[in-house]
Amino acid sequence: MKLKQLNLWLRLTFLVFVALMLTLSFSYFQINKQLIHNSREKQEQDLLKIGHLLSKNPIIVNSLEEQTSNASLLETTHHAEEAFNLDFVVVMTMDKIRLSHPDHEKIYKQFQGGDEKKAIKYGVESVSTASGTLGESLRGFVPVFNNHKKEIGVISIGLTTNKLSEHLNKMRKSFSISLFISLAVSIIASIFTAYTIKKQMHDLEPNEIAVLLEERNAMFENVHDSIIVTDSNNKITLANNSGKLLLKKLAHTDSPYFHTIDSLIPNLQSHTQIPDYRSNSDELLHQNGVDYLISTAPIVVRKKNVGKIFIIRDMTELISLHDQLQNTTTYATSLQAQSHDFLNKLHVIYGLTDLKAYDQLTKYLEKILEPEQEFSSRMVYLVKNPLIAGFLIGERSRFVEKQLPFMVEIYPDIPATTIQDSVQIWISMIKYIHSHILKINGSADTQVRVGYLQYHLETSYSFLIDGLETEKLKKQLNSNYLKNALLQSNSTIHYEKRSEWFILNIKTPYETTKENK
Repeated sequence: MKLKQLNLWLRLTFLVFVALMLTLSFSYFQINKQLIHNSREKQEQDLLKIGHLLSKNPIIVNSLEEQTSNASLLETTHHAEEAFNLDFVVVMTMDKIRLSHPDHEKIYKQFQGGDEKKAIKYGVESVSTASGTLGESLRGFVPVFNNHKKEIGVISIGLTTNKLSEHLNKMRKSFSISLFISLAVSIIASIFTAYTIKKQMHDLEPNEIAVLLEERNAMFENVHDSIIVTDSNNKITLANNSGKLLLKKLAHTDSPYFHTIDSLIPNLQSHTQIPDYRSNSDELLHQNGVDYLISTAPIVVRKKNVGKIFIIRDMTELISLHDQLQNTTTYATSLQAQSHDFLNKLHVIYGLTDLKAYDQLTKYLEKILEPEQEFSSRMVYLVKNPLIAGFLIGERSRFVEKQLPFMVEIYPDIPATTIQDSVQIWISMIKYIHSHILKINGSADTQVRVGYLQYHLETSYSFLIDGLETEKLKKQLNSNYLKNALLQSNSTIHYEKRSEWFILNIKTPYETTKENK
């Protein structure tokens, strides 16, 4: 019985040994091949990265614009060669004249190799192997552009093939030693542990478990939305990268683990209570001026609730796009209504004039010039930016619903712009301010002026307000949300209290289109 067991053990050992030898030999060949490919690819990427870094160096750019070599240029290229272990860094003009070279006698001479044509002729980066004055080498070519986006030269960075071969041999040698050591250890370890480990892993192979784990981690970490996992006591046990950034933003902590989620994110208590482990919930949360959609779901193991998962999405951009679409639709509707209504008004005016019914004409003109009637017309004619015009028209509707007047003076006229980022931030700031103005008791007399002056969009508010409401408004104007918006748009805000009037002024940089300059 023992002999049979020993023979079986030997046969299994022999089969495992042969399989490992074949597998490792094939793997060694493939890995060695892949190693060479990856090393070459990494060297190419590194050369291009270094080239991009050097192409922005002001010394190199100035030398190429002047088409002269100087000590600063040679010192810069020499430092780059030493810092990145390069064989050469050659700066050449569009005529292929070298301005730098490890051999100073080669300066002001034609570049050799012929593989620089893509960078010079088409202005694109390239990597190739060619022979030059230093012998055969791996060379990267990166075009250099001036401030006017015009190509003024090319940087060639390279390593000789001898240095690359030495590097590969070192890597191959260390890899071969590790391979043979792994082979010996694998033969011994696989015989004694394979059966036991496989049973403990529920007949799953280690690579299968690794793939499942990597897939899970990849999906978890690369999801754009913030994902936070808590245990049954609402303590955070896991968070992806977006979730950590969100918690750092809201709670100002780099170590969110083992803290309860409702202690880090205020106003979240209602989301942490799930009475039924089968229930999910989706709710909106407004925090620091940002709207979040929170999807909460329980984590159930064997019909027992062991925790919760929170998926938090930033809805600010989506809501902003929705508001922009709504404002643009309002603007387009106003334009359509005016185009249909304009000729009708002209006919009525012409008829009343022809009939010499001047009293009726006066009443008719007063009617069509009432603020409620002519507000949209003024926005269309005085504001050339559809986003701003549509926004102001939409905001008027908000104030009318609260039975508050909202008359806007546009002076000077607001021209159009092709850069809408600052406009969108401006809209967010004004909407934020309006939301707090609407909450103020006794803010019926509100005067608003918007205009384009000295390359800025100036927005001024004047309204009656008492002392208590003044302090509340000042607190809101000092919020982090408004400070971040002002910082992103390079805007400035100034406010003061004059008797019972509160004066608020916002200046936002506003770049107009070429037609308006």
